[in-house]
Amino acid sequence: MSTLTERRAAAIAAAETDRQVRRLYAVAYAASRTSALMLNPWTSAAGVQHATARTAAARSAATRLLTLPGVAEHEETPYALSFITLAERRVTGPRAEVLAVANAARAAADVEPDETRRYGLRHLENEARNLIDGARYFGLDHGRRTHVLHLQAAAARYGLSTTG
Repeated sequence: MSTLTERRAAAIAAAETDRQVRRLYAVAYAASRTSALMLNPWTSAAGVQHATARTAAARSAATRLLTLPGVAEHEETPYALSFITLAERRVTGPRAEVLAVANAARAAADVEPDETRRYGLRHLENEARNLIDGARYFGLDHGRRTHVLHLQAAAARYGLSTTG
């Protein structure tokens, strides 16, 4: 039989593990909520950058929390980590690529002196934002994925940088 002191120490260790898992959940939920910006077709370049940075910070914090005793072995840890994985998929997926095209086209159109070229850039922006809006309901399946590649090719023809 274990002594009262041993049982108390085990209870304190279990409570600390539960507290750390709750911290992991809080980090994961925050990353998931922030990455939901990628679902909005009007998210700005700053919003995309913010969601990307917060998701990376959440993965880093989760990695540190997993090194604490008992957190990696806790039964709820995989579920909490799934929220961070979802956030990572959102900020690196096709929607992020399309938002990059839309935001680059908007920035270029705002400073473009040529009216015809400005019209083309606005059209490219609207096409990209409409694709994201439709993807909210239908996803970016194979047919839409080819549309993403078309948008990226059009952005390249305009000389737009859609990275970073």
